[in-house]
Amino acid sequence: MISLLKWIYDFSKAYLIPTLIGTFLLIVFLSYWEVFKDVFYPYRDLFPGVIFVIFFIRLLNPFLTRERITGLRFPETAPYEKGFADHYDKYLKEKVQKFEQNRLVALKKARRMFFFILPIAHFVPWGIWKLNDFLYDTLWGWLHALIVYLGPIVLLVYLWAIVMGPILDYKDSIKTKIFPNILNFLGQFTYTINPKRKDVRQYDFMGFFPRYDRQTNEDNIRGTYESVKIDLFETVLEKARKSKDGEYYDDVFRGIIIDLTFNKTLKGTTIVRKDSGLIGNLFHETLPKLKDVKLEDPNFNKIFQAYSDDQVEARYILSVSFMERLKELSEAFGSKAVQCCFYQEKVVFVIPVKKNMFEPGSIYVAENFIDDAKSLLEEMDLICKIVDILNLNIKTNL
Repeated sequence: MISLLKWIYDFSKAYLIPTLIGTFLLIVFLSYWEVFKDVFYPYRDLFPGVIFVIFFIRLLNPFLTRERITGLRFPETAPYEKGFADHYDKYLKEKVQKFEQNRLVALKKARRMFFFILPIAHFVPWGIWKLNDFLYDTLWGWLHALIVYLGPIVLLVYLWAIVMGPILDYKDSIKTKIFPNILNFLGQFTYTINPKRKDVRQYDFMGFFPRYDRQTNEDNIRGTYESVKIDLFETVLEKARKSKDGEYYDDVFRGIIIDLTFNKTLKGTTIVRKDSGLIGNLFHETLPKLKDVKLEDPNFNKIFQAYSDDQVEARYILSVSFMERLKELSEAFGSKAVQCCFYQEKVVFVIPVKKNMFEPGSIYVAENFIDDAKSLLEEMDLICKIVDILNLNIKTNL
């Protein structure tokens, strides 16, 4: 019965609610269709080129490819940045000139591709639409719709990817060559863009993830802080769906997994997950042998639910300071649904996030690695604070 209710809940969340919202927006659009038609229809022939130009409007800035480097000094504005200015001078400052030149080269390549591709992006869709009547008379219904309506969209996306190629390559070079130098400030850390050995299935027993058929993992950061092994990565989980046109994949989870390994083995298993309310909690995976843990902080109890098979150990682990850090972690990553599991010698955090984390700054801004370093250090500091608190709780109380 619970499985059926959970299926209904997942179906409503994944399909019914988005369908209702989409239907409402469609009704609003159709209600104002005549207004849209009167305003935009006379300019329909300009649409493909205008849309492509809007995508890359910043590439048209005539001053974009001028080198802009001044005297650099990393500003230490947060406690966790103390000492990083010297680290910046030693490991990063000498690379600024080279990467600034690489940034300008990437922008110039992208701009050249843009001007070369722009006529294709405009005139091919324009030509297809001009031949609409001919295509309608000579092609089957579904093939006509595929070429006339979907074809221009696919073409624009493909051409967008070609123009973005040099920009994406440059950003990957920042992640592979600069991020490790930033992370080394915290200790011996490694960074891998596309880790091949990561498998989310090892965490399925926690009940944090919806059902999924495919996983894509990236941005793996590994290292040791205060004798605790840190292993974190981003993941996207997808569920296979079927339609009349075939099979496709739909995102069911996007977020970060943080795997911490301590030197002490826990006796029990403790799980902390988001509180989905009276109805929503019925649809969670059942947790055999785990009982509800009521904690001192009423605000924490409103956001999270805690379960454990060792009530005493759970209360030692889930101290007030840890609960505060957990709430800070959820706020920092822009997520209200941080969940974690304590078992054996591990603590695993699962953080749903909508945006892509651990990404370099904008390529349209002069390169100096300062914004990259500040963003990465802030995110890692929160993880290190969690480690500090858990280290204290586990060593002192267990």
